[in-house]
Amino acid sequence: MSGDDHSRALLHDTAACFRFVKTTAAACLLRSGFPSYMGPTRKLLKHLKQLSDSTLEFLRTFSSQTPSESTDYRRQRHLLSLIREAWKSLHFYVQPAVDADTLNVTTALVELLTKRVRLIDGCESLEFAVIPTNKLNYFQFPPGDFNQTISDLSDIVSAQSAFPPNLGLIALPHSQAQHLFLNGLLAHEIGHFVFSTLNCFG
Repeated sequence: MSGDDHSRALLHDTAACFRFVKTTAAACLLRSGFPSYMGPTRKLLKHLKQLSDSTLEFLRTFSSQTPSESTDYRRQRHLLSLIREAWKSLHFYVQPAVDADTLNVTTALVELLTKRVRLIDGCESLEFAVIPTNKLNYFQFPPGDFNQTISDLSDIVSAQSAFPPNLGLIALPHSQAQHLFLNGLLAHEIGHFVFSTLNCFG
């Protein structure tokens, strides 16, 4: 493949990645008024929006770096692949977070559980973004995988802000009624994050 072919292929793939991330950035845009979100969910969406903006800025100049050699081309393709795979992973969180407005989440219960958790030594600053999922089970989104993806992508696109380490992501099944006593399993999943934070697993 010639240098011109490399440039065209890289430009095409960069443009496709740019469109995908731009759509994700638009979904994360917070507006005033309705829908209204709890503070932790706003933090999650704000961070994803900042990361998407950094990614878009990186991609704007990425394809202009014409690869002069095959090794340069392979390196740039690899970077683009890493960015694309990272956003494919993060996209899994975007729509559920957007759907997690105060009408779709048991806000009072989450606030009550958060207050209780903050009474524990070492957990005074913990907070929880509870986001709907189409899965049947309640679960804690694995913080290690999510944070590693955020960190790796931030290193590539030179994002300035770090993801809050005290923010836990908890999944709430869409199918569950929004009544206090039907969502007691939220406490169990929040407990997983507390145990992880306090390194109680040995």
